[in-house]
Amino acid sequence: MQITGLLLGVLVLLGGLLLYGLGAAQPTRFEIGLIGDLPYSGEDEAQFPNLMQAMNEGNLAFVVHVGDMETEV
Repeated sequence: MQITGLLLGVLVLLGGLLLYGLGAAQPTRFEIGLIGDLPYSGEDEAQFPNLMQAMNEGNLAFVVHVGDMETEV
């Protein structure tokens, strides 16, 4: 019975080492872009191309738009 417990412990240890050694899921940092309601004024509209350029130059995983893109009439 002791051998079975020892064998089970060794198998669990080896399984853990195997998962760790094979590169089990390691957290990876990533950045996203988030755009809200734009543009609402002439100033916003004039600066919008700069915002797009900055986002294009960034190393963004993805961009989410969470608003509208209309000026008030």
